[in-house]
Amino acid sequence: KASMERELALARSVQQGMLPPPAVVEHGRFRVVGHCEPASSCGGDWWTVHDLPDGRLLVVIGDVTGHGVPSAMITAAAKAACDVVRTTEGNKLTVTNLLEVLNRAIYESAKRKFVMTCFASIIDGKARTITYANAGHNFPYLFRSGAPEGSDFQVLMSRGNRLGDLEESTYSEKVNQLQPGDVIVWYTDGIVECENERGEEFGEKRFRASVRRAGDLDPVAMRESVVSGASQFFGQRQRKDDITMVFAKFAG
Repeated sequence: KASMERELALARSVQQGMLPPPAVVEHGRFRVVGHCEPASSCGGDWWTVHDLPDGRLLVVIGDVTGHGVPSAMITAAAKAACDVVRTTEGNKLTVTNLLEVLNRAIYESAKRKFVMTCFASIIDGKARTITYANAGHNFPYLFRSGAPEGSDFQVLMSRGNRLGDLEESTYSEKVNQLQPGDVIVWYTDGIVECENERGEEFGEKRFRASVRRAGDLDPVAMRESVVSGASQFFGQRQRKDDITMVFAKFAG
């Protein structure tokens, strides 16, 4: 048992090393920060952020079915594939090409025993755009502070097969314009589906309300506010799924 615990602790350490550091990432007018909380020793959630050679910014978030060591191994395959295609494609990288490469990597690695939802985004600060493609993942939020309540939230809506579902899956990209002060929130389904001690899910409504309350804060303070509010809601109940959130703010 002690040997297994040491192995799990090492696996957790290795997986944490595949994630961006908890400090904020500065990229021109954008500031990006994330939070990843596995439900067990290792998790099936994964996210990454990278500068691209032409000054754009890549943000990817993924969620493997289940959690624990098997799911963590699939996140490692996704991380490796992402790094390879990002390095080889350089400024020619597109979100559709990235998802198609990741799909083939997950299909070959998991043999359909596991699949991954994934959302790939490329932010262009000069053009003030976010270009994105989706592989069955939750739609991220674009929060526009100052807009009337009810129209202050948009969803970055795009659809596609999960990674690893079909070998020949293809994906389509969409583009949204950004405005100064815009907040983008990527997340996995754990934050909305995990329950408190009364069996109530946190849900989309509570999640949006927590983002709205923190919308004028910098990304680090926003993360701390949302995480703190969710933790108070969950109480001592064991999380049933991994929770990952990524917050970005456009200074304009």
